[in-house]
Amino acid sequence: MEDNRTFISSETEEVKRSATILCLETPEGSEFGIDDYEFTCGPSFKGIKLIPPGVHFVFYSAGAKYGGMSPPRSGIFLELKSGQVKILKWNHKEEDFDLDDELDQDEMQRYVAGVERFDFDRFLGPYPKSNSEGNKWNYLSAHINGEIISALEPKGKRISSLYDTSDPSLEEKMEEQMEKLKSSRVKMEQKSVQVNYNPQFSVIPTNKQVLGSHMDKSLIFELLEKRYKGRFGLLGELQFAFVIFLLGQSFNGFEQWKQLLNVLCSCESSLKTHPYFFSEFIAVLHYQLKQIPEDFF
Repeated sequence: MEDNRTFISSETEEVKRSATILCLETPEGSEFGIDDYEFTCGPSFKGIKLIPPGVHFVFYSAGAKYGGMSPPRSGIFLELKSGQVKILKWNHKEEDFDLDDELDQDEMQRYVAGVERFDFDRFLGPYPKSNSEGNKWNYLSAHINGEIISALEPKGKRISSLYDTSDPSLEEKMEEQMEKLKSSRVKMEQKSVQVNYNPQFSVIPTNKQVLGSHMDKSLIFELLEKRYKGRFGLLGELQFAFVIFLLGQSFNGFEQWKQLLNVLCSCESSLKTHPYFFSEFIAVLHYQLKQIPEDFF
């Protein structure tokens, strides 16, 4: 990750504008990523600096400790502000990061002060310059904002590729995934407080549950759109689902993305009443499809 911003020991304008994620006690060999950038952690890794303000997706797993297979990937959406320091501390028992609101607040303030004094600077990798200038991540997350994150993130904030589901249609796929994890001796211990890793996605009704044509899903679109205040809130959910599928390896995200596409691609009446929305939807879908391998479908 090294570039000419690797070693910074003064408050430049870029430092003042940017945020920092301090990652403590991350196991060596772990996978760690932010937005569309991913790498393997070395022994000195303590986080990412010079992160532009805005929405970001951090994803990680504990490393290939179990016969070459990594534990399930987890991820979290963060909305960062200029000058903000976000603390993540590895919990070795749970094999997951404790978030800063779960840590001792006095300890957390000491870490924040250390970052502001540049005590950790040489252990922090700079956010990739190409990303900060705007490219793939901006297109993938353009409609994800604080409202979308608050509405959709799980109760425990973390999203896991190993998730609970009550959908019978997913049981077979879940069993296949569990068998692979068992063969590599990966175990997720029961936490003292059960954490829900499922995003709080919109429940998509069927045509039988609403009035209207079986072909035209415009009424379903109208119902789903009401959940959000913003004009493009439903596109934010579409992007949220796609990001956790693409980067977080979440099958749950993939299923929601497909269901939303099924609705949005079948709205003949709404095309006339919401032309700007569907023009933006085409742009969002175009860029998402560019990220998927040709042989995926």
